[in-house]
Amino acid sequence: MGASISVRNFSSKVVNLQINTDKGHFPGYFSENRLISHFCENGSFMKILIVFLASFPIVSVLGQDTRNLPFSPNPRLVSEDRSDTKHTNDSSITAFKKTSEIVKKRINSNVAPTEIYKVAPGDMLEIQIDNVSTNVRVSEEGYIEYPLIGMDPLKVEGLTIEEIEIAIAEKLKFYENPRVFVKVKEYQSHKITVLGLVEHQGIKILRREAVPLYVVLSEAIPSATAKRAIILRNGERIEVGLDELETLIYPGDVIHISDERKTEIDKTKVKSRFYYISGGVMTVGQKEFHEGMTLSQAITASGGLKKSSNKKIIIRRRNAEGLLESTEYDFKAILDGKKPDPALNEGDIIEVENNF
Repeated sequence: MGASISVRNFSSKVVNLQINTDKGHFPGYFSENRLISHFCENGSFMKILIVFLASFPIVSVLGQDTRNLPFSPNPRLVSEDRSDTKHTNDSSITAFKKTSEIVKKRINSNVAPTEIYKVAPGDMLEIQIDNVSTNVRVSEEGYIEYPLIGMDPLKVEGLTIEEIEIAIAEKLKFYENPRVFVKVKEYQSHKITVLGLVEHQGIKILRREAVPLYVVLSEAIPSATAKRAIILRNGERIEVGLDELETLIYPGDVIHISDERKTEIDKTKVKSRFYYISGGVMTVGQKEFHEGMTLSQAITASGGLKKSSNKKIIIRRRNAEGLLESTEYDFKAILDGKKPDPALNEGDIIEVENNF
C-alpha cells in the first residue's frame, strides 16, 4: 500500500493530518494520545497509523518552529543566545552592571541635544522601583529626596534620565539587582519665550536640550507675513529666515518672529522675570513675576493652597551679598487681615509647608 502523510498543523497537543493512499483520503486529528477520525474507506486505518507512528519523531521535528534551530535555512531567524537555561540565574546577577556600562558609554558619546533632556530644578520625576512608583520634585538647588536611597539628598540637576537611574540603583543597598525606571512627569525648567507675529505668544516649555525652529513654529503658528526669526541668547542677537527650519532653539532663548522690516524688540518683554514656589500649593515650579505682586497673589497664581498645607510660608530672598535670607509668614493671619500681605521681589523662593 502506498501512503503519504502531510502535516497541516503541529503543536504540543494537536496534529492535523491529511493522509492519502491509493485506497482513499483519511483526514484525522491526533490529540493527547487519542485518535479521532473519520474514513472514506474502512479497514486501512490501522496500517496507516503504524506508518504514521513510525515516522512520528521525524514529523515532530519537521513540525517545529525553525526560528531557533541552529540549522535553520534562514540565518536571520537564528537566536544568537544558545546558552543553557540553567545558567540564567547566574547571568542575571551581572545584568545590571552590564546594562550600566552600556548606558554610560552611550551617555558619554556625542549625543545630539535634540535627543536628550537634562533634569533641572522644578521638574517632577516619577521613580519606579520594582513596580512601586513615587513622584519627587527637583529642588531649586537641583536635589531630590528619596527615602530608599538614604538620608542624603541626591544631586540630579544636569543629569539625563539614564544617569539618574544608575545613580539611584547604586544607592539601593538593600535591593539585589533593582529594576529602576525614571521618567520626567512634569517638565518645568527648560523654558523659552516666543513673541511677535505668531498666534500663540508667551512662554513655552522644551522637552529636550534643544529643538529645531520648526518645532517652535508649529506650536506658535506664525502669521502669513512672518519672514524671519530674531533669537536673543545670552546677550547675542541671531537672525534667521523662517525657511531655516533646522536652526536649534535652546532653553532661555527669546524668539521674536517678524516680517522683512527691521524690528526693535520690546526689552520689557524680552527680560523674563520669575519667582519660584514649592510645597503645599496646587502647582509648583517657576512662575512669571509681575511688578507689585504680593504673596497672596503668588499663592493664587499657583492654584491655591492644598489641604495638607499648614499655612506656614517661608520666603527666601538674596541679599546684596548674594546670600539667601529667610523670612517666615503666617498666611492665615494674612488672609484674616491681621498681618500685611508682603510684596514679592523677582527671584523670590516661596516654600509652603505641609502637614505630614
